[in-house]
Amino acid sequence: MKLLTINTHSIIEPDYENKLRIFVNSVYRIRPDIIAMQEVNQRKESDIIRLGSGLDVRRDNHAYRVCKLLADMGLCYNYIWRGIKESYGKNEEGVAILTHLPIKDTDCILLSEKDDRKDWRTRYAVGVKIYDEWFYSVHIGRYDDRFEPFTKQWERLSKSVSHKGKVWIMGDFNCDFNSDGYKEVINSGWYDTYINAGERDCGITVKEQIDGWRDTDTRDMRIDYIFTNTDCEILSSRVVFNGDNEPVISDHYGVEVRL
Repeated sequence: MKLLTINTHSIIEPDYENKLRIFVNSVYRIRPDIIAMQEVNQRKESDIIRLGSGLDVRRDNHAYRVCKLLADMGLCYNYIWRGIKESYGKNEEGVAILTHLPIKDTDCILLSEKDDRKDWRTRYAVGVKIYDEWFYSVHIGRYDDRFEPFTKQWERLSKSVSHKGKVWIMGDFNCDFNSDGYKEVINSGWYDTYINAGERDCGITVKEQIDGWRDTDTRDMRIDYIFTNTDCEILSSRVVFNGDNEPVISDHYGVEVRL
């Protein structure tokens, strides 16, 4: 099985239309079984195509367009998208999971203290049950945020999934592997698939300064992860969409793990 996670920076990413097609062509070739995506955007003024439990899905929703383009190529993926908040004044942002495997159940978890679409700190996780395992896409706040700290969000998430058996949490954790946030995850019984992988590369997923980190001088960060609560064999972990393994399509690189 192949897992892929990437913060897509969709719609607001320069040359977005071209990068969307690059991503779709790469997915068609790589064939990940499950894709976790963060910063999955849509424009507020676009037509509504489906009513949602969070924000309604609109015609230019990034997850919807990825699946539609793949379907046009003969590859069927389904998606679950949770709208979370407004972003940059003109977009609606959420998290998504895409898979070509049968979805047995879905889940949505509020991670932040507040559930306010106008507040950029609002956070959710969205999950799907595939066979007897759960897979979540998350975008957690920074560790040093005094209003919505990483620790509280991680506690809510890990408590919410503690009874679900084997779980995979994939996404943008906004904490580097040297940080206290990363240590909290590992110390609470979760395994970093990068560390457990039989083959792995440098692991860097953010090369330059990006939105959310411009008040720091931090570069060369590993902040995108795939964690699991079970110590299992991981064949490989590699950074993708970094210019070496597939073209760059976002301000984050992706992580592909083979089980």
